[in-house]
Amino acid sequence: MSHLIVSGLTKTVGDKTLFQNIEFTIVSGEKAGLIGINGTGKSTLLSILAGGEPADSILVDHPKDFRIAYLPQEPEVDPSLTVLQTIFSGNSPLLLLNREYEETLSALNGNDDPALIEKLMGIQAEMDRQGG
Repeated sequence: MSHLIVSGLTKTVGDKTLFQNIEFTIVSGEKAGLIGINGTGKSTLLSILAGGEPADSILVDHPKDFRIAYLPQEPEVDPSLTVLQTIFSGNSPLLLLNREYEETLSALNGNDDPALIEKLMGIQAEMDRQGG
């Protein structure tokens, strides 16, 4: 069973200690939430887990194929991209598959090319298989 085990997590910003030696485990399929007032470190914790920010100390254990993604509260976006292009700019396998689906669907607009229809059906089947 997949898991994420974090222990010994400490993070200090300036003279404020956000976390000191905290630990937790999240098991595959489990849902977890973070609740707290502004400035208590919720976003910092997620950024640390996703590798966007260093911790003062941390031990992490997870399977080799484990991925953590994090969308910051105020993401930096390219103003030349559309919203859809921005959404599909990630590189997760399921996102890439979804992007291919949308591109194929767009290419089919007003076009009844059997090869495109077959491609779309194959992408849909793969999305179903992957739970997309």
